[in-house]
Amino acid sequence: MVPYEARSRNDFNVQSGDTFISGGVFNSRGKVLLIDRNEQKLYIFTCAADCEDVLDFKDKPFDITVINENVVAVTFPDAKSVSLVDMIEMKTIKSLPVNECCFGITYQVKDLIIRCSESIIIMNLNGIVMRTIRVQTDFAGHLTCHEDRIYYTHKSSLICIDKSGNQIFTFEDPALERAEGLATDFEGNVYVAGIDSNNVWQISGTNGKQSRKIINVLISPKSIAFNETLNRFLVAYDKTNVIIYDLHSSFGSLI
Repeated sequence: MVPYEARSRNDFNVQSGDTFISGGVFNSRGKVLLIDRNEQKLYIFTCAADCEDVLDFKDKPFDITVINENVVAVTFPDAKSVSLVDMIEMKTIKSLPVNECCFGITYQVKDLIIRCSESIIIMNLNGIVMRTIRVQTDFAGHLTCHEDRIYYTHKSSLICIDKSGNQIFTFEDPALERAEGLATDFEGNVYVAGIDSNNVWQISGTNGKQSRKIINVLISPKSIAFNETLNRFLVAYDKTNVIIYDLHSSFGSLI
């Protein structure tokens, strides 16, 4: 695992009533798309923290993933559905029903991979469930994937499985408490946010045996997103704040 150093690029506040940023992602243009669960909104921000547009939802959203240049998918736990949203017209173009409350979401090749209340499901864009994987879960969480591996969290653990549900490894450390936000980079490293430990970790996605804390000073980091083109990632923390980092290679010792 190549260790990286996170250097802060921009830190901004998203405040709109009872704001709670539960999910975020970069689109192909480098814009920052943020989900405000409590205010039921989707924001489009530039990396310079300028808000360009806002979409209101009728239900509470949780997470977001990019499908293509113009379309994103958003989960709605209470409504048990995933909406495909046209980001040009700023409107929902399709709603896909889910049998369980759905939380974290990511997109790979042609499939949505969704973290639900009792399972992880793999669904195509027509709403057909291709596979259901039963997993341990104790709260509304995120997930991410790289190649044929899926990464999700359970309490304070990072768990890696393949798409058949076979467990590959589990990562735990006393200094990682209540793991939740997840992202992977182009090398397959996994980034994990510890909400109660107030830190972000870089972990080898191969076997979980190498790890290091790369951020130690954020209050309750919730969601992480990675931009492979710019080697940049964002962290939503303390409910209303978002910080964007540039990643630089560092050959310091692993912890």
